[in-house]
Amino acid sequence: MSQVSTNEFKQGMKIILDNSPCEIIENEFHKPGKGQAVMRIKYRDLMSNRVLEKTFKTGESVEKAEISSRDMQFLYKENEKVILMDSKNYEQFECDESKISKKLSWMKEGEIYEVIFWEDSLISVEIDNFVEIKIKETDPGLKGDTATNTFKPAILENGIEIKVPLFISPGDFISVDTRNMEYQGRVNK
Repeated sequence: MSQVSTNEFKQGMKIILDNSPCEIIENEFHKPGKGQAVMRIKYRDLMSNRVLEKTFKTGESVEKAEISSRDMQFLYKENEKVILMDSKNYEQFECDESKISKKLSWMKEGEIYEVIFWEDSLISVEIDNFVEIKIKETDPGLKGDTATNTFKPAILENGIEIKVPLFISPGDFISVDTRNMEYQGRVNK
């Protein structure tokens, strides 16, 4: 494994801290009036997704994380397992549903997703920030009822409930931001 000095830290770099892969979000060189200069970093633990901070003395070294990504097809979900297939060599990969539970409801069977690995263990699945999805249930929309900032609950075809404007009807296709589960707009299909 390769080592990287604190002097080489930069935003987006992947390192190993406390036996876990981490991504540097911010780094700041700090030289106090007295004493040794330090490097302060804010980082995201890629396994737990927590954001933490740490201070290093200048010149210290840490291990660089070897993160890889593969394009994989989402095949199906069975019990508590998710089955993915490598799109290059057709090998199947099985992981616990709990590792990707937040993103799983937005994934569609047969679609290709970028899967991030560290030492052959799945870290995350990259999904689109915006998805087009059909409204399964909501109160019927009224023609001309386009009041702004007035929302009603709606259940999407994947079972998630979000707030939509009053003019949206069952069967309509909408765009949803998967990061905060908010309505973005109607899609004409």
